[in-house]
Amino acid sequence: MGALLRLLLKLLTKGRGGARKPPALPSGAGKRADQSGNGSPKRGNCVGSCKKSREELEKEANVSQTTKGKTRHGSKPGGMSRADRDFDDLGPQNVKPINTQYGPGRTGTLSDGTKVTVRPGSSDGRPTLEMRNPGNGRGTEIRYDP
Repeated sequence: MGALLRLLLKLLTKGRGGARKPPALPSGAGKRADQSGNGSPKRGNCVGSCKKSREELEKEANVSQTTKGKTRHGSKPGGMSRADRDFDDLGPQNVKPINTQYGPGRTGTLSDGTKVTVRPGSSDGRPTLEMRNPGNGRGTEIRYDP
């Protein structure tokens, strides 16, 4: 094993005049969603957990209370592919496929108990990501423009 390590070290330092410093991880690498660095345009550089928080997603979609009901609404560009990506970025557990009146979707649960559903349609026709608190029924719907 020692010979293998020496060979590897020799290959890494060849022509550099000394030991090479390992590359630095990008800022935010390995951080959880509630820490800085996630949800930014540099998310593609994430190493480890790159989950988004519900709050980050709601901020991106400019969510506001536009109705008298329990649901707040927001919108984002990107269609169904973006809705699916945002669903995955939330990191739900126990994800199951579902059939909705708009077509096939998926549902799962976040660590805080929030039920998350992504579906290809809504009352206005756009793909939708829905996040609902099971305790009080309040929720957020983000509609995705094509």
